[in-house]
Amino acid sequence: MSPDSLVPEPFHACQTDAFRVESGVNRGEGLDAIDMLNLGDIYRLNDRTKWLPVFAQDDTRTRFVLELAANMPRQVFTSLAHLIFMTTTGRRADAFLGACDGRALLICDRKLDIAAEYVLIHIEARDIEVTPTLVAAPDIPARTTAATARNVVPLRVTG
Repeated sequence: MSPDSLVPEPFHACQTDAFRVESGVNRGEGLDAIDMLNLGDIYRLNDRTKWLPVFAQDDTRTRFVLELAANMPRQVFTSLAHLIFMTTTGRRADAFLGACDGRALLICDRKLDIAAEYVLIHIEARDIEVTPTLVAAPDIPARTTAATARNVVPLRVTG
């Protein structure tokens, strides 16, 4: 928090599919789940990455708040893991993998460089209780198996 203002400094968040493995075990994959992370994988940001401001709910950095609009409810992202990356030039980058209602975000204290490669060097999974949440699926019209096409003629086979 800056001493001149009472507003906390925001963290920066992007969609996990914008930060994909460039080289390594899971090449082409994003940060979808902790189980899919491998130390030594090299990540790179998508050129069209959009950053969203998020705020830490407390000093422990276990929950982050995303406000999309004034008339929409705030989304609280729970930090699932603390990730440490190292650039090929030796600079350290700390990030958090946050989740809320089936949506995942990569949360950083500063925006990552688009042209840089980031090597995953440490994964510290958070020991949290996760309560399953039902997320509404898009409406898909029901199809019955009894409906047949008009060009199909039923046949009966006998002995």
